[in-house]
Amino acid sequence: MPKEGSTPLDHVPRVGDLAAASQDPVYVAKEDPIGKALGLMIEHDYSQLPVMRVSGRGKSSSSGTRLDGYISWRSVGEAFALGKEPKFVSHCMKAKVPTLTPETRLTAAIELVIREQFVMIERRDGKVTGPVTLTDLTSEYLKTTECFNLVGQIEGYIRGLLKKHATSQDYAHARSKNPGGSKAGIAKQPSDLVFSEYITVLTRDEVWRSMGLRIDQGEFIRLLDRVREIRNQVMHFDPRRDDAAVTTELRKAARMLGKVHSANG
Repeated sequence: MPKEGSTPLDHVPRVGDLAAASQDPVYVAKEDPIGKALGLMIEHDYSQLPVMRVSGRGKSSSSGTRLDGYISWRSVGEAFALGKEPKFVSHCMKAKVPTLTPETRLTAAIELVIREQFVMIERRDGKVTGPVTLTDLTSEYLKTTECFNLVGQIEGYIRGLLKKHATSQDYAHARSKNPGGSKAGIAKQPSDLVFSEYITVLTRDEVWRSMGLRIDQGEFIRLLDRVREIRNQVMHFDPRRDDAAVTTELRKAARMLGKVHSANG
């Protein structure tokens, strides 16, 4: 696991981390009647559909495909507004499809998605997936933002407890136990510590006794250690994390730490 505070390249959030980037696309062919495209967009609540040509015998797979373009409510509306009467998808499709690779950083994808409203994902093996829309990006950042906020809230509670019940000697002891940590130098206050060092301080008997809690210390420390693990997943954008599960765990931890903090206020 990466060190606390590190931001290794492998943990930079990528477009391929999004669930939408792995889905098989709903698509039409350019020779399909316009009514088919309109029906699919209504059925799936899409603003656009890729226009694709599928090679080989299997017509349900997006492997061995070629993107011919895309059709959207806007392109259909423009065709009608200009006096055309499109009967087939090819009559109102746009030729240039915005595409990205799964390795593209999310931060680099934002501008393109905002401008084009969607992107398709082209993988190295030729498979086309997607689309990824602005809604997908927004949902991802909202989930991550809540996790960030909960981790910050929990750290605030812990720092408040340490400020009241621990000493500079306790901080120095924690730092001595973590010489290879991401923060160097002398720890003089809680904000000088990393999360694992918070836990080290709270395992000291004199600090624990000072807090006056009647809950099991081992269970309390296990809770904090789990928060530390989740914090690393969140801060390093680990795509393997289960957002719903970790958010629930962080909410429970924040609620408990809030009560402990209030009791020691």
